[in-house]
Amino acid sequence: MNLTTLNFPPIIPDNDECYLRLLEAFLNSVDESCNAEVTCRLSSIGVRIAPSTPDYSQHILETIKEMHYMLGVRVEFSKSIRTSSTVDYMIEII
Repeated sequence: MNLTTLNFPPIIPDNDECYLRLLEAFLNSVDESCNAEVTCRLSSIGVRIAPSTPDYSQHILETIKEMHYMLGVRVEFSKSIRTSSTVDYMIEII
């Protein structure tokens, strides 16, 4: 699994680091060859996950929903998940 972070500070806060490690663990449990790009924005964190094959996209989506439900974090998914087979979503930073 390849996890790329963009626009994060050189020293990542503990909560962000824990989120990234948890995301990596959940994604590795579904698809070990997927690519994930996590972008830190002013008021949100954007995530784009490209599965190794389109067959994994639905299972990755379910896993992401489960992870964020467990954490109590609201997620905004993009509307083109089925057509592009990539999972894009945003979470708000408080």
